[in-house]
Amino acid sequence: MKRIAVIFEGRIDQRMGVFNAVINRVKHLQAIAPYRVDVYMIQVYDGWLMRQLRRTPKTVRPATFVEQGIHIKMLWYKRSWADSLRHRLLKRQPRNFLRWCSAMAWKLRGYDLVTAHDRLAGHMAAMAGTQLSIPHFITWHGGSINTDPFHDTVVMQSTRRLLAGARCNFGVSNALCHVARQIEPSCVIAPLYNGASSEFHPYSAAQRQALRQRYGLNADTRVVIFVGRLDEDKKAFLLPDIFHHIQATYDGSLTFWTVGDGPLADTVARSLAERLDSGDFKMWGKQDPSVIPHLLNCADVLVLPSRMEGLPLVAIEAIACGCNVVATRVGGTPEVVGEENTVAVDDDLVPNMARRAVTMLQHHVEQSLPPAIDWRATAQAENEHYLQAMAR
Repeated sequence: MKRIAVIFEGRIDQRMGVFNAVINRVKHLQAIAPYRVDVYMIQVYDGWLMRQLRRTPKTVRPATFVEQGIHIKMLWYKRSWADSLRHRLLKRQPRNFLRWCSAMAWKLRGYDLVTAHDRLAGHMAAMAGTQLSIPHFITWHGGSINTDPFHDTVVMQSTRRLLAGARCNFGVSNALCHVARQIEPSCVIAPLYNGASSEFHPYSAAQRQALRQRYGLNADTRVVIFVGRLDEDKKAFLLPDIFHHIQATYDGSLTFWTVGDGPLADTVARSLAERLDSGDFKMWGKQDPSVIPHLLNCADVLVLPSRMEGLPLVAIEAIACGCNVVATRVGGTPEVVGEENTVAVDDDLVPNMARRAVTMLQHHVEQSLPPAIDWRATAQAENEHYLQAMAR
């Protein structure tokens, strides 16, 4: 039986985004191919000195944990103050981290293939390729290609090397693959989309009615929802204006929901209170992942005014639940929601997004996910690449 090591960076207390994508990729790959797949998660933690400087709490560091039946082995890296100084002041590569990656790479002896997600895990996979001659792949999910390299020369240098050195890179959208080729023209990269978990599907009319009653919604009330982190990248500060424009234009009963937390939560709450009546909006805060399909099945339109995206998983999940989506024309978003359901990131973002949302509220727009945006299709495409690599 062939052995594959999967490596990614994450946090035990933040099981979302890339974390969920990795778990779904592993589950669906194992469903179609007889591999032994071992999953390793890198988590960076602060030692005593860095905790004092950064005012962070002490981290409990288990050796393993289980998520959705997948056993995950932890690789703990203590943040280095020396690396931070080298990076910030001298614009040099993080020497201690790279030494740690080199040491950890020996744990991968005996694997037939290593696949990593994003830059930090990519370093360890690259070390395994160099030290153990194991073919390695790297999946890039969004900011690690779209933004980070363009804001930091050290990150740009390492990203170029990683892109060039991998047997094959995967981008979660065609748009992200295009940016990767701009960074490193010699890289081999192919699109490999994320999908929606099986929990995200349209509920029956009876299930929806029961949920809406539980959440205090009248039969004729339409729901406009935002799901995501309330921060600058998601342009969450625009939500009150978008909601206000929709309310001013739509002739009918409306309520507005936000789901998630973040540094702009208090700002958004104050602005919503100023722009809307208290009964017209609800901020749900951070919710357990199991609740999100319920909320999306109650919603009519999801708005996503992000300034950047790789491939917005929440848009995939919303459409899978039968909820319309209007979003900004960034990254791979048009590949999910359709070009006609996106708006430019410019001075007219708010009125244009509100206008499209009102159209969707008045007449449900048919939106369906492309065949490639499906975990089963992703597993098949991923497996074809791996079979070719292991046959050499």
